[in-house]
Amino acid sequence: MDLGLRGRRAIVTGGSKGIGRAITELLIAEGADVAICARGKEDLDATVADFSGRGPAIFGDSVDVTDPEEFPAWIESAVERLGGLDVLILNAAAKPAGQDDATWELTFQSDVMQHVRALRVARPHLGRSDAASVVAISSITALEAPIRPDQTAYGTVKAAMLSYSGKMARQMGGEGIRMNVVSPGVIEFPGGMWERYRQVMPAQVDEIAATTAVGRLGEAEEVANAVVFLASPRASYITGSSLRVDGGIVQAIDW
Repeated sequence: MDLGLRGRRAIVTGGSKGIGRAITELLIAEGADVAICARGKEDLDATVADFSGRGPAIFGDSVDVTDPEEFPAWIESAVERLGGLDVLILNAAAKPAGQDDATWELTFQSDVMQHVRALRVARPHLGRSDAASVVAISSITALEAPIRPDQTAYGTVKAAMLSYSGKMARQMGGEGIRMNVVSPGVIEFPGGMWERYRQVMPAQVDEIAATTAVGRLGEAEEVANAVVFLASPRASYITGSSLRVDGGIVQAIDW
């Protein structure tokens, strides 16, 4: 299926590795020009180099999405270099372990204020697109009570981001801007948390995989497929929705 993204202009935060890299690669494959940011310059430069020369333009910059001045300025700069904006994908996240004030503050800045600040800058530009879309990446930890205590801040703040996204979908609908959320489950990719867990406790990882309805962990590309579809004009009547991509690990009935 042609998703109608050829020639579209997209921004992806946290776009250099894992799920963000998979999203970036699929956008490039669909013909979109892409600007990405991430904290780590080495991974960022490698991603840009890997995807350059495939036709669409790609560039990236090392940016801290929790910086209240640097991040909005980068969004504005990226839009200018892209020549406009059709798709905004907010994937960057901090996942510090702990329950102290610093953990809560960092998580809030990353997973709520990143979205608030990005939309302040991007919203007028998106409003000039004829197929504007925002997709935020949450997590099933926003939906589950039984998580590790040191992930309480992460799960709680992701839930706040879900609420914010729903409110913004309603507010921006009249401007022709859609906003949806994708909540990944247990996703394994090179260099990621679950790959590291598998190296030190493979039996426990297998046990967790067995609790999914499909009996395995997910892959970054499977999340990217859902994200890019929702971002595309093919999903033109979908907004204010929250989609789990978790292999059925959350045992809830959604229909």
